[in-house]
Amino acid sequence: RSASGSASQVTTTRRPGHVVLMGAPYPGGARCGAAPFGLSCRAVEALRGVQFIVGELSLVLPAEHVLEVAARVRWTPLPSAPEGVLGAFVHRGVVAVAVDVATRLGFAPAPPRLDDHLLVVQTARRRLGLLVPRALGYVELAGPAVVSPPVVAPALRGVVPWEGSVLLVQDVEALLSLEEHRRLDAVAPP
Repeated sequence: RSASGSASQVTTTRRPGHVVLMGAPYPGGARCGAAPFGLSCRAVEALRGVQFIVGELSLVLPAEHVLEVAARVRWTPLPSAPEGVLGAFVHRGVVAVAVDVATRLGFAPAPPRLDDHLLVVQTARRRLGLLVPRALGYVELAGPAVVSPPVVAPALRGVVPWEGSVLLVQDVEALLSLEEHRRLDAVAPP
C-alpha cells in the first residue's frame, strides 16, 4: 500500500516460484526434496508479499503482515532500545516501533535517506515500521515445488528462486526476540 493507504501502483505477478518454510513438516509427514542438514520444509500454494532491497539482498515480506508501505517518518528514540530499534512513532493512532532491517540482518546502519521506505507491519505482539532502503512493490509467486534454503539465518523463513537468483522470505515475527519485545513493552507498550 502507498503512504496514502491506497493499493500500490506497482503490482508484479511473476512466473511460478518455489517456497521453503524452514522447520515445518511437509504435509502428510513426508520430507520434501533433498533438504540438507536435516531441515524440514513444506510446499506453499502461493506467496504474496512486498519485495524490498537491503544491501545486496532481495527480500519479500508476506502480505498477511503488511499494513502499508509509507515514506520515512520521524520517530522518537527509545531509551535502552535493542540494537536496530530506532524509536517509536504513531501510525494511524497506534504506537509503532521503527526497526532498521539492515542492522537486524547484520549490516552496518545506512545513513538516513529521504527516499527510504517504511514497511508498516502488524505482528502478533506489536506494530512495527521496518525501515528499508527501497520497496519494489507487490509480488505474487505460485507453485508448490520446494527448494532447500542455502543457509539457516535469523528472521528468515525460507527462499524462493527468483529471476536467476533467490528472494529471501522475511520472518517478521522473528525480527525481535521475546526478551527484546519485553524491553520495548516497558517504554512503548503495544
